[in-house]
Amino acid sequence: MEKIKKFFGNFSLKSSFIFYTVLCLLIALLLSLFSFYICEKIQNVIFTSYEALFSDSLKKEGSIILNDGTLINEKIYFYSEDIHSLFSAKDNFIYNFLEFLKSFLIPFWFILMIIIESILFYSNILNKPIKILTSAAENISENNLDFNINYKRNNEMGKLCSSFEKMRTALIENNYETWRKMNDHKKLNASFSHDLRTPITVLKGQTDLLLKYIPEGKLTQDKIISGLNTLNQNIQRLENYTETMNRLQRIEDTEIHKEKIDIQEFLNLVKSSGKLLCGVKEFIFITNLSEKDEIIIDKEIFMRIYENLISNAVRFAESKITVSVLKKSNFSLTVSDDGPGFTESEIEKVTDPFYKTKSNEFIHFGLGLHICKILCEKHCGFLTIKNDNGAIIEAVF
Repeated sequence: MEKIKKFFGNFSLKSSFIFYTVLCLLIALLLSLFSFYICEKIQNVIFTSYEALFSDSLKKEGSIILNDGTLINEKIYFYSEDIHSLFSAKDNFIYNFLEFLKSFLIPFWFILMIIIESILFYSNILNKPIKILTSAAENISENNLDFNINYKRNNEMGKLCSSFEKMRTALIENNYETWRKMNDHKKLNASFSHDLRTPITVLKGQTDLLLKYIPEGKLTQDKIISGLNTLNQNIQRLENYTETMNRLQRIEDTEIHKEKIDIQEFLNLVKSSGKLLCGVKEFIFITNLSEKDEIIIDKEIFMRIYENLISNAVRFAESKITVSVLKKSNFSLTVSDDGPGFTESEIEKVTDPFYKTKSNEFIHFGLGLHICKILCEKHCGFLTIKNDNGAIIEAVF
């Protein structure tokens, strides 16, 4: 029974409608024939009963005479009166009513079965998916995406429900992505505001000091020059922060242009850039790519991520850096070093904007991995960070 339901459930709307229509018309035809037969049968019973009663008195003998006057010898018998005229009022009413029913029931059964066919088609084929889709639309309009659309038929309504489920999933992902970006912007603004306090505090303190003591002549020329140098350094730092924020904004607005790359040329570029950036440190390159592989990426974005990761690894590596460019289920770039790696708390925060590890030099703003993360996500990929005898950072495209 379940197999039969599944078989009919996978019919298209057109096939289902034709099936229900043909079935109902066939039933209507059978009912029409049956009702006609029953009416005819009852009429026959009434007629036969009167025929048995009055046949002897009404039965007359006659002959057949042709148009040319020829008499046929065979005798015939006929009724001198119409038997119907002998019916009682009740039997006459029943007989005539049955005659009416014979004509009336044929269109009646067809109209009734068409109505039943419409009800069955709607209740069995359309009702459930329409309710599901209506409920889904109401939930989506209220921004409630915590529901599932389950309708497992392989017809147009099933495909429509499946499309709604895909749309719901896409909306959840978009909402999450929007929330993530807003959260990243909040972190970025908070980090930027926090890091601005130091140079602003220094500027304010040095300015107050110079304004207070220069007029009184209490500062030597060396102290004045030292104070001005401090002001200049912190002004330069503010300019660097401003430029960094502008650069981050430009990265957010970066568009991805994917294209098929020349494998050999690409690998040569990656190896030569890696060796150059590693300098005196050992550069190890691993790949499983061949000329037969088809890689479609934005090469400029890949190189920006690659150079950022190499530069980051160079600062922490003891003696060697390993780069792996692999194609498995995804195309990935992995950069690892033999340095101290990250602490557990750093792994969770190291991609935050302006996050600096304890071993980071003062001149770095802690944006390298944050930029790599943004670019990976814009390329529909992700960035993962872990430790294994040093830091391992994998960018998946």
